Amino acid sequence: MLDYKAAIGYLFQIRERIRAVDLAGLYEYCYPKVAASENAIAEWESSQMVSLPKQYKNFLLAADGWKNVSQDKSLLGLNDLSLASDSKYVKRLDYCVDNLDSTGDIKYILPIGAAEYANDLYLLVLDKSSSFYGNVIWAAGEEIERYNDFDDFFLSLIAYSKYDYKLFTGIDYIE
Repeated sequence: MLDYKAAIGYLFQIRERIRAVDLAGLYEYCYPKVAASENAIAEWESSQMVSLPKQYKNFLLAADGWKNVSQDKSLLGLNDLSLASDSKYVKRLDYCVDNLDSTGDIKYILPIGAAEYANDLYLLVLDKSSSFYGNVIWAAGEEIERYNDFDDFFLSLIAYSKYDYKLFTGIDYIE
C-alpha cells in the first residue's frame, strides 16, 4: 500500500520540474488540496451508501483532491464526489458507459476525476458484489486503461508525469 503523503510529495516534485520547463504555460500547476478527515469520509460514505476502497481513502486522508494533477485532469475532492444521476460528472458517463468493459452494476461507478477540456473521466468501481470492486478506469469515450486499484492508478499518474517531462525536455526524468 502506498504512503500517499510521500507519493503526493514525489508527484508534486515531478510536476514542479515540468512547470520549470513549460515555458509556454501549457498546463496549470496546482497544489493538492488539504486532507479530508476520517469523519468527513465516513459521512460521505454514509450519504452515498457505499464503502470506498482503503487505498482511495488513504489518498483522501492525504489530499482531498488535486486540480490538474495530470495536464488538465483533476482528482475530485469529497465535495465533488457523487453517485447521484444529476451530478455533472455522472452525467458525463453517457460518453463512455456503453463502451466500458465489465464493471459490475453501473450505478456504482464513481467519477473520481475528470478533464476540464475533454471527456476524460477517472472512474472508481464501487460494486462490492463485483470482482472489479476497487478498479480504477480511465475512460474517454471508451475504456482507455484499467488499474487494479487506486495505488496502481496513482503510480500511473507518476509515470505519465515523468513522460510529460520527457516530452518537454527530450530527456528521461532522473531523480
